Amino acid sequence: MTISAYKGFDKALQCRGYQFEVGKTYTHEGEVRACASGFHVCTDPLDIFSYYPPGTSRYARVLVSGATATHGDDSKLAVACLRVEEEISLHSLVSDAVAKILEGASKESAATSTGDCSAATSTGYRSAATNTGHKSAAEVSGTSAVAASLGLQGRARASAGSAIVLCYRNEAGALIHIRASKVGDNSIKPDTWYSLNENGDFVEER
Repeated sequence: MTISAYKGFDKALQCRGYQFEVGKTYTHEGEVRACASGFHVCTDPLDIFSYYPPGTSRYARVLVSGATATHGDDSKLAVACLRVEEEISLHSLVSDAVAKILEGASKESAATSTGDCSAATSTGYRSAATNTGHKSAAEVSGTSAVAASLGLQGRARASAGSAIVLCYRNEAGALIHIRASKVGDNSIKPDTWYSLNENGDFVEER
């Protein structure tokens, strides 16, 4: 079985000193163990940032197959066979993350907004509210929902059983940090507004 995933690299397109090239296939011989052996990828684009942060990294869409081992804490996988399909920009990686969020949401309960100082609000099970405008807000109520605010000075809030996604951008609009959390993790409270600061930390809005 072949799985589509994402991989991060340093500026030289290396991972832990191993050199990769776009269009080539790589095979690991021996045992595959998460965080120990094999090639490592993430199936969720947002999880890539935990290992390869924006500003110092390059990213690619990959196809993986063969033996796999799960990480447990996120979507990270160790795999035996990996093909680097194409290098993608940070913007494309974030766009894929948004698309994945909306894919998991019910069509009846997805709200998207792109204007500056705008708001996207959605309610219901597996709903999604996504906002890309500057100084904008996204909020969801209901379980298994996601509120994503991806513009400059954005904020988001979600109810218990749901999650938020936030970006920190510099004054030029360049993406510096992106972070996601379930409500209840990382001290995130339900029905509370959060933004992201210059260090990539969640900040409760008063």
